[in-house]
Amino acid sequence: MPGPIKTYPTNQARQAAYRERSAERKELVAQLLDAVRNAQLPGDLHRVALDGEDNELLAALVAHYEALNWNRVS
Repeated sequence: MPGPIKTYPTNQARQAAYRERSAERKELVAQLLDAVRNAQLPGDLHRVALDGEDNELLAALVAHYEALNWNRVS
């Protein structure tokens, strides 16, 4: 559930906050991709992690996790 709506004193402050969040998200995605590339992965996912471009790896991760049984309780 999202928190309260954020308000900003000026449009420039809102845009600066957006740029900051975007930069943080970009850095987190880069760190995630590094972690995935250094992890033990199953077959084809491992090949994509080693040889694929970032977007190819992200797409492979999405496909991999979408294929899992989401109703399974650990």
